[in-house]
Amino acid sequence: MRLEDIKKIGVVGTGNMGHQIALSCALAGYQVACTDISQAMLDKAEDFARSHLPEWVAKGKMTQGEWGRKAGKGFYTYGGASHE
Repeated sequence: MRLEDIKKIGVVGTGNMGHQIALSCALAGYQVACTDISQAMLDKAEDFARSHLPEWVAKGKMTQGEWGRKAGKGFYTYGGASHE
């Protein structure tokens, strides 16, 4: 397997580090699946991502089109142990 073959990344745990790692991977173009045992942490991570991307557009770090692609379905997949 080559690095170029990697398309999807899984992040287990969406605490302070996990949700930022997931967002960084998504911004790099990977599809990211997040899982956590706490639905509240998943919700917080999703809220962070959804609020962070428009800020990047406002600062000129990405275009509205890029934000739409990255925030669309498949950008993040959230699920907890109870959802599996």
